[in-house]
Amino acid sequence: MLVGHDEESNLTALAYQHRGFLLASAGLDSKVLLWQPTNRKGAQIGEFDFQGGEASALAWSADDKSLAAGCGTGAVAVFRAG
Repeated sequence: MLVGHDEESNLTALAYQHRGFLLASAGLDSKVLLWQPTNRKGAQIGEFDFQGGEASALAWSADDKSLAAGCGTGAVAVFRAG
């Protein structure tokens, strides 16, 4: 269970880094959260507010240093995350 998104928020997207060190999640709460699943506790290590609305797509850059989030309205944000 990913505790970090608002309780009423459904998850809309998940994306692992290519190397698998970080997991990103997006929800209806307009949050994009970063997780370190290799940590025994699966600790949340970062949070971004997606100003474009409810993110429904996530994609890591080829070098795993940036994360793109997008929604159905066409809004896209790129975060430095890796």
